[in-house]
Amino acid sequence: LAMQQLETLLEGLFVSDARYRFRGQRLIKMVQIVVDTVVRQFQKGEFLPAAWELRFGGGGGLPPVRIPCPGGKEVELHGVIDRVDSFEKDGVQYVRVVDYKSGGRKWSQEELRLGLRMQLAVYMDAVLSSGLGQDKVPAGMFYQQLMAPVVDRVVAEGDAEAQLSRRMRMQGLVLDDPSIIRAMDKNAGTSDVVNVSLKQDGSVHPQSGGNVASGEGFLELLRAGREVLREKVSGILSGVTDISPVRLAAGDPPCAQCDYASICRFDVRAGDRYRTPQGGAAQEREGEPDAALDE
Repeated sequence: LAMQQLETLLEGLFVSDARYRFRGQRLIKMVQIVVDTVVRQFQKGEFLPAAWELRFGGGGGLPPVRIPCPGGKEVELHGVIDRVDSFEKDGVQYVRVVDYKSGGRKWSQEELRLGLRMQLAVYMDAVLSSGLGQDKVPAGMFYQQLMAPVVDRVVAEGDAEAQLSRRMRMQGLVLDDPSIIRAMDKNAGTSDVVNVSLKQDGSVHPQSGGNVASGEGFLELLRAGREVLREKVSGILSGVTDISPVRLAAGDPPCAQCDYASICRFDVRAGDRYRTPQGGAAQEREGEPDAALDE
């Protein structure tokens, strides 16, 4: 099927010469790896897909996410959730949302609270606040990488497959419940399905850290995300257009992949400073340019 699509994609570009045929074969290989990964993840767990490309708002299957703003105004958020999975235990329906990403993307609670990674929280909010989410419990929200990472070619074949599986596992937030984690990966010691680990006694490993949250903690995080959205939307409606990117760690310039760098003209060499999570200004090390300015 992938080959048939490539033969007609972009007016046959990927079969036009040897170079593009090679690129096409690489794309097909990546598709095979991703499909194998998703199938393996379902085989290793008990969650099953409940919906694909589920639209909320805009006449979709779910209502929009509504954000109340000052003055009685309300903003509607529309979008498409790549996948919604579910699992039933003791009469309770657990749901997880999955967003496919072309590159490897990590997720952290800190970035959500800073308003930097809102997508997964909005998706879960859309499911839980609709009829589909009635009497349902959030079990996890994840990014799933679609580009196969490079693995060490020196290792044995079996080790290479294990390394690839581990690097392709879903990244995000999981409910801090060993039974639910095992429903995502029956063999969860160090899981290659989700980014958590269980100890030998079955409890969640401390190294899982910010990747897990209790039931109330999960809901609190969603409420915090909604409040951040309310603040952001209210600011937009009030005309706030401050250029104030947040830098989470040295060596990780937030503007490196921004499409609007040439418009905002943020430049640390001209005295501009990133904000830090603590609200201060990050001091740039001498001789450390912003990657966005050197491309």
